[in-house]
Amino acid sequence: MKRFRSSVTSRAAHHAIGLVVDVVEEAGLSVHGIPLLGGYDRLETIVASRAPDAVLVAASALATPGVRDALGRVRQGGRAVHVMPEARVLGAR
Repeated sequence: MKRFRSSVTSRAAHHAIGLVVDVVEEAGLSVHGIPLLGGYDRLETIVASRAPDAVLVAASALATPGVRDALGRVRQGGRAVHVMPEARVLGAR
């Protein structure tokens, strides 16, 4: 996570406004100061209310039921969607 975080935060043009997680009970908590906004079932609502320039999604989230469909609708709504490799893959050599 540390390597991934430093590579993301080194680009001044991007900043995280929140995370969507698969454990709904974690909503309201934060990771490195980034709030956990809710579960994948609320993805479209969260995107509509927060209006991000882009949505970054972990590749593993694509296996969660409904996520691919929700991301398709987010794309149709004009938001960029980028699938990111897992953090452990980013650190692998």
